[in-house]
Amino acid sequence: MTFEHWAAFAAVAALNIVTPGPTNLLIMNTGARFGRDPILAFAVGNVLGLGIIGLLVAAGFTQFIIQSAMTMQILRLVGGGYLIWLGIKLCLGDPDKEHVQREILPGHAFRLAFTNAITNPKPLLFFGTVLPLFAPKIGPSFGSLCALVLTFMSISFLSLNVYGSLAARSGPLLKQAKARKIFNRVSGATLMGYGGVLAFRRS
Repeated sequence: MTFEHWAAFAAVAALNIVTPGPTNLLIMNTGARFGRDPILAFAVGNVLGLGIIGLLVAAGFTQFIIQSAMTMQILRLVGGGYLIWLGIKLCLGDPDKEHVQREILPGHAFRLAFTNAITNPKPLLFFGTVLPLFAPKIGPSFGSLCALVLTFMSISFLSLNVYGSLAARSGPLLKQAKARKIFNRVSGATLMGYGGVLAFRRS
């Protein structure tokens, strides 16, 4: 794999990662509500999930999933259902109780991000369709594919920390219960929208 191939993949990966989506929304919601403390755990959980998916794709274990319309639809239903459930929890949450319990355990943030990553078919589709385009045409490709997956994980880790840190600065704006309620409901409704599109789209 040449440097040009790697740089091209990094550019495509960065565009995919920074594009607004449920993962970026979740880290921004977490950062705004709970500050900087859970951001690192969230980012680690997300990239670990991405790494597992990427390694499976690199090893060739997931092509049958991508090629199966029924299996992909099941994955979309699971991933979409999880986002809808998270959105409902945000909409129905008690902002007063949340203000008292200001801290979120890093373990919870880690599990939230990992579950979101591992149940979201978007990384599977990205790795399954994009990685082969940058694999060496001659010679072993597993090591090169792993390097590309690691590149994707690194960019995602950096992006999530930037998104989360920027969102954490808006925390003082959510001191009032009414502001927290509006913020949570908007975030929850957006997550439910993402989940609905993911679960019920046909393509």
